[in-house]
Parts: sequence; structure tokens; C-alpha cells
Amino acid sequence: MRFFKIFIPFFLFGLLLLAGQSCRADRLAAWVVRFDIDTPEEVEAICRQARQADLDRLLVQVRGRADAYYETSLAPRAEDLPPDFDALAEVLTACRDVEVDAWLNVYYLWTGEQPPQNRHHPAHVKGWLLKDQQGRRVDSYSPLEQSQRWIEGIYADPASIEYRRYFSAVVAELVQRYAVGGIHLDFVRYPGASFGAGGRLAREFQEQYGVAVSDLPVRLTRQDFAAWLNGSLPEKKNRLVMARLLWDHRRAAEVTRLVGMVRAVLDEVNPDIRLSASVFADPVESFLDKGQDWSHWLAAGLVDELYIMNYFGDKERVQGLYNEVVELVGGRDKLWLGLGSYIKSAEEVGRERALCGGGEQAACFFSLGHFLRQGKAVRAYVEAVGGQAGQTDTDGDGGSNSAPVRALEELKACLAGPTVESCAEGMGSVASDSGEAAADGGGTRGDSWLELRGIFRYVNHYDSLDKVAEQLDLARQSRRLLKAGQPFVRVARQFSQAGSRHHGGILPRRYLDMDNHVDKILARLAPGQISPVLAVHNGFWVYQVVAKGGGYRVSDQ
Repeated sequence: MRFFKIFIPFFLFGLLLLAGQSCRADRLAAWVVRFDIDTPEEVEAICRQARQADLDRLLVQVRGRADAYYETSLAPRAEDLPPDFDALAEVLTACRDVEVDAWLNVYYLWTGEQPPQNRHHPAHVKGWLLKDQQGRRVDSYSPLEQSQRWIEGIYADPASIEYRRYFSAVVAELVQRYAVGGIHLDFVRYPGASFGAGGRLAREFQEQYGVAVSDLPVRLTRQDFAAWLNGSLPEKKNRLVMARLLWDHRRAAEVTRLVGMVRAVLDEVNPDIRLSASVFADPVESFLDKGQDWSHWLAAGLVDELYIMNYFGDKERVQGLYNEVVELVGGRDKLWLGLGSYIKSAEEVGRERALCGGGEQAACFFSLGHFLRQGKAVRAYVEAVGGQAGQTDTDGDGGSNSAPVRALEELKACLAGPTVESCAEGMGSVASDSGEAAADGGGTRGDSWLELRGIFRYVNHYDSLDKVAEQLDLARQSRRLLKAGQPFVRVARQFSQAGSRHHGGILPRRYLDMDNHVDKILARLAPGQISPVLAVHNGFWVYQVVAKGGGYRVSDQ
């Protein structure tokens, strides 16, 4: 791990170079989703709300599913937009006293069971579409498979050179035709850790390092990364984790290339147009799962501002993640705190902003249309978050837990340097071990498998003890109902989170890894049986075994 020490001074020096436009200390903004601007009346209502609340900026979604809520020759017109209505032009006119940035979803192309009507829609361009670990295009997924894999719909492949060129052309045309203050990127990421391994990038990786991506752990956790960092992993798994980190870096580099191309477009057309992006608050999971290397985007000057999507969880989680972000980027003058006002009260978001810098921290509500639809007074939220003294707590449950973040930044610096091969020292030959690397996370995988239903309750590493206890209690409640004979579909809909909430909690086939404590317990269950509540790195699961197969020899030890 000696290369980390070499790159620490360079990394810290890079943080000192962060400069450029900064957000005014007391700035407030709001996202505006596309469904709230598809008629003149809706646009007028949105702009009236923005003026009454004295908002400084609106991020207006004009590209939701690779379509356009404005006039363009490059993208299909949004299917729900009335004929001859230019939503972006209407917003720029009606909201002329508020800054307006054009919000564009990048890789997320389509959702729903029916494909786009326009045959020229990017979702129909097969060569642009993302593939999974098995080489399947995501447009072939059923609704059940989308839910199981926690993917929202059809995505473009971040490694597609042609798609990057197309998207850059879309941005260039938009800023040439409309006087927007900025371009705001969203869904500028992979949908999850298992995607991107079925195309060109994976082939190039195998040629370079002699290992197939399909033989690596599907995803790494903070715990995996911390264990690798402190040298506590067995030699074989250490090499697999190192290879996976190299692969995660390759994926993130593809996303970064698109951000760089958009930056170049704006610099050529009008350097005064700002570029920002919505990003996940957890920097480690954002990089490892989503290929979203947003700290590098900011440090390299590829974006001017970051909007930190910090909507969920209790105040301890919001504050802990925010502190980690601030420490990583070296300040908060280029950050906007994304507040989950659509799911929280004015008092809750006011308390969160107070803990995250108060009036000194620019903040953005998601979303302005939710205030209108839910009958909420946006002014109450503005007053709740305004005028509070900056107060960040760096101790206790709300403190920073950034050792993995710092180490990941040092690793990325090494991987981006001229001696990238030195980062792989000690990786050795992983190809010879690949037969034992499980698709569900490494280890000693055999042919034994389970068909499962599951109920999941999420826990973040910054959640308070009360929040963890609450999630554990909900998992236990769901188990009691299942044991009492309640239908799994009903219990999952009531208690589960993420993809397991839908379709009766049906999960993908699970191949057993007998080095995994959860798999050891599941292997002993017969079809129909309910598992105990099982703790994993990010929460609690309750499973029901539906079927099992393959060769079983389960030890009693």
C-alpha cells in the first residue's frame, strides 16, 4: 500500500486548487420535474411559486427520458407534450426574474412496459444500450427483472462513444438555441454495480489484466474496501478486490469522459454557462456502485457545482454524509444541499440545513411541483431553512467517517497517474482463481442455489441507533406476519424497501457461497420456511425459501 503515501501530498494539493464560481451563501433553489411544465398554466403556477418563495434558481427538467420539452432537431419530442408548445421557452419567459438551468437526464432513456412510439428514440438504438454481467441488454428486462436488479428502466451504456457524441450534440444545440443559465446533469451514472460488464469495456479490461469481469465480485461494500485497505483479507480475495477496484475505476472513467465532453461544449459555445450535476451523497458507494466520480469532476474543473442528493434518513444520516462530502471536496462553496422536502416536513428539512451549515449552505428543494400537488406552502419551507446559524457537528453520530473516502481518493489518484500498473502490484494472476469467484460477491461458490422471496429494511452507516432499532423492529414485524401465514405479497408491499417491495418480493436466483454467514443459514432452510432476521452490511433481510437445487452438502459445523 506504499503508493498511497506517494500520492497523498498531490491529492491534498489538488484540493487547494479548487476555485471558480461559488454559490452565494444564502441561496435557495428547487428542482422542477417535467410533468409540472407541460401546459402554460402549470408553468405559470410554478413561476408564481418561485417568486413568492424568493427562490434564486430553478432546475427545470427538459430531458426526462431521452426526449425534449423544447424545440430540437436531435431528440424526439416528449410524448405527453401538447402540440406546438415549447415548455422551456415558456419557462424562460414566465420565470425571467429567476435563474433557470436546463436539467437533462443523461443515461436514463426510457421506463414503462411500452417502448417509445418514435422509432428514432435513443432507446431503440441497440448499439447504445447498456448490458448486464451476463451480456443481456437492459431493454430485454421484464418489469420483474427490473425490480430484482433495482434498475429504473432502459439505460444507455456510458462506455458507448457514439452515445457520448450524440448527447454532447444535444447539449450544444440546446445552449445555442436557448438562453439558459446552466446545464444540470442527472442520472449521469451507471444504474448499479453489476452493469457495464457485457460490452467493449469488459473485453478491454480482460485483455489488459487477464481476468474476466464476470469472475469478479459483483459489488464491493465499504466493509470490503476497509478490509482490503487494512490488509485483513485472505490473499486470494485481496487480489479479487483489487481487480474489482481497477474495474470500478474503468467504469467511472467512462462517465467522466461524457462530463468532460459536455464541459468542452459549453466552453466553446459560452463559457459563462455553468455546469452542475445531481450526485449521490455517499462518495464511496457513488464511485463503487454507480461509477460516479464526482469529487474528481469538481477538482478537475469539469463541473462548477454539485447538488448533493441527501433526501433520505434521519438527521444523523443527512449530517454525517454531508460532513463527509465537505471534507472530501475541501469546503462547501460549490455544493448545494439537496433536501427531501417531498417526503419531510418543513421542520425536518430546516433542522437538516441547520446541521449542514445553516444559511451559509446553498440548498435545493425536491421538488417545487410537489409543494403544489401536496398543498404545501413553499414559503414555510423557505422560512424553516433560512436564517439559521451554521452549525456542523464533527463528533458523535453526526461526525465524519471518512477514512474509506480518503483512501479511495488516494487509490483513484494512483490509478489516474502515469504508473497505473503499480496500483495492481500484488494482484497476481486472478484468472486461475476465477472459477471460485461467486457472482454474488466472491468466495467458494458451488452449484447449489435457492429461489427466494425477501423483505429488506435499509440501514446507512450514519443512521442513529434509534433508526437502526426502528428498521430492525420493522423487519421483525414482517417476519411475525409471515410466520402467522400472511401472504408474502401483502407483507412485502407493506414492509419492504427497494426492489423487493414489488412483485411479491421475488428475488433473482441465489448461488450459495458457504463462506457467507447468510448463505450458511439459508442453506439449512426447506422450501416454504422463513429465515430469522438476518443482518447484512446495509440493513436487515427476512427471506422465504421458494425452491432449492444443485448439489447440497451442508456441514453441521
